[in-house]
Amino acid sequence: MAESCAALASGLHAPSWVPSSAELAQPQDQQRELGPNAGRNGCGYGVGLANPNSYTCYMNATLQCLSGCRHFSKPCVSLKHSGTCPLKAAGSGPCACCALERQLREMLVSADGTALSPDEVVSVLHHISPAFEPGMQQDAQEFWVKLLEMLGEEASMCTLLRSSAAADASAHQAIRVAAAAAATGEPKDLGSVECTDQIFTGVCQNGRRCMRCQHVTTLGAAEDYKTLMLPIDMVSGCRVFVSCVY
Repeated sequence: MAESCAALASGLHAPSWVPSSAELAQPQDQQRELGPNAGRNGCGYGVGLANPNSYTCYMNATLQCLSGCRHFSKPCVSLKHSGTCPLKAAGSGPCACCALERQLREMLVSADGTALSPDEVVSVLHHISPAFEPGMQQDAQEFWVKLLEMLGEEASMCTLLRSSAAADASAHQAIRVAAAAAATGEPKDLGSVECTDQIFTGVCQNGRRCMRCQHVTTLGAAEDYKTLMLPIDMVSGCRVFVSCVY
């Protein structure tokens, strides 16, 4: 069988929570949900981001992708996390969740549709990762990974702070609301690590397939992933990738 086995392949599984077709609103539907000033750019997504100092292009690309992810950006409009952030209430320093939420809200409800500067995120750049400094160009993928890691860490800290004061009736009500949201499969607010995991985390399982009998043998344990390296040929590969995305 070994001689008939194909090269190592990867089996990929989608994130644990995937919106139904009814939930995948068209851009114009998103604009109606977010309000008449949602982007003001004719497509319902957030406005573009300026790069006045020629170093924020890497974060601009990431933030503009996030603004188009409806189930991630929609809660930002009502400032769901910032309004109850225990880190802010405790004076524990900067909160990347709060800064990202404010930045995405500005992009989504811009009054005149002109490009904005990513000032909110720049203000917590060093907090997201000591490797990032204002004025220095960085890698967009590295920024994406560090941003998700920080959101997860802060969400865990927020959960601990809320749990320490969870003896009153309002805390029990919050638990019931969270349980109801979990039962319907809806992602939680931006300050919850479950939200980022449900939307942006998949599972990769390596395996080997026999070309004679088609039997697949799994290799190693399945691993979570938030980024996926795809070797794409610059010509034919790009056409295949675009056809898969669109």
